[in-house]
Amino acid sequence: MRFSGILRPTNFKRALFFLLGDVVISFFTLYLAYLLRFNFVIPKEYIDSFFKVFPLITGLKLFFYFVFKLYFVSWRFFSLPELKRLIMATTLAYLSFFIVFYLLKDFFIPVPRSAIIMDYFLSLLFIGFFRISKRLVIKHVKNVNEAVIVGANEKTLSLLKQNIPYEIKAVYDDGNLVGSYIYG
Repeated sequence: MRFSGILRPTNFKRALFFLLGDVVISFFTLYLAYLLRFNFVIPKEYIDSFFKVFPLITGLKLFFYFVFKLYFVSWRFFSLPELKRLIMATTLAYLSFFIVFYLLKDFFIPVPRSAIIMDYFLSLLFIGFFRISKRLVIKHVKNVNEAVIVGANEKTLSLLKQNIPYEIKAVYDDGNLVGSYIYG
């Protein structure tokens, strides 16, 4: 029974899991950006710069993800507000990188700035998908009952935001909300 405690999720384990995942994804996206920039044949002098750029960009991302509390969000509850924080944190990390890059330009040269910009977008895509992946899997794997809610008001929106074992297909209201969407 002690072994089952190791698998039990905790805040520390979740943060460590996302942190390690972000490091792996950051390595992959930056390397992919370099490959795309150089048509899949990276010159040696740019490989050297890759290993100078990677720790700085990754460290800045991890720092800003921690500041924006992205390591303490449960997979099941990753939604639009967390996605906005992810975009803000990633943007600040890359802006900080460019500030450091221009202050220490001689240390980093040669660096393909276009690869850094590609990495920004790849990071948002892959890290965002990593964060929302469990929610997508649960939605498609679980046998979820479908339901219809009668009446649209503030309580309806609150119910839609909760993690309930039903997939809400529609909200019926005899008021002025015909043809409108609430929370998707």
